[in-house]
Amino acid sequence: TLVDSNLIGRNDFISEKTILIMSGDAKDEDKGATAFDNSDGKITLQGTGFNLQIKAGTIFRVLNISTVEMDVANIKTVVDAIKTLTDALGLTTFKQETVAATDVNGTTWKDLLDKSTITKPTKICGFTVTVAGTWTGKAQIRITDGAGTKIFPFQDQYEQDAEFTSGTEVTFNFPVVVPMADGYKFQFRSTDVADGAGETLELNNL
Repeated sequence: TLVDSNLIGRNDFISEKTILIMSGDAKDEDKGATAFDNSDGKITLQGTGFNLQIKAGTIFRVLNISTVEMDVANIKTVVDAIKTLTDALGLTTFKQETVAATDVNGTTWKDLLDKSTITKPTKICGFTVTVAGTWTGKAQIRITDGAGTKIFPFQDQYEQDAEFTSGTEVTFNFPVVVPMADGYKFQFRSTDVADGAGETLELNNL
């Protein structure tokens, strides 16, 4: 062990980090630390240590240096944890789903895609909506949970030619993550009650 009253109250050294002790003419002085007690400034070193008294007035340093092997191992652990979480999510990608709905019911929300029951959490990254037929108004879309409560967007809906363009891919800045217990629905309607039979909306790349 090495005891230095100047280390009392200092931040704890992290276990498995390397402590280098440099004390002038001391021999065999580089040792890895296994523990540090900031209440009395005591550092416990690996191995047998060295039996040497540092002379009064001799300058020495205690350095906290990370080993590369330790950092790589920690990074791998974090990456593996992220991968595990990613694998648990049903990550949606473009070109995954194509669903078409017909006969818009005016201004009443209609299900374009019903995923009220899902088998794992789902992350929705974006969509492409293609409007066909002769629309009097503008198409509007939103995402709800399986019970019909809106979860996207923050405003009441996304509207054609404002938040999205027909046939153009939209990518969310912040993907929508849907818990397995909630499920989701992709809904649409028109801004005009006159829209009905003959108007179609196709959802792609959800």
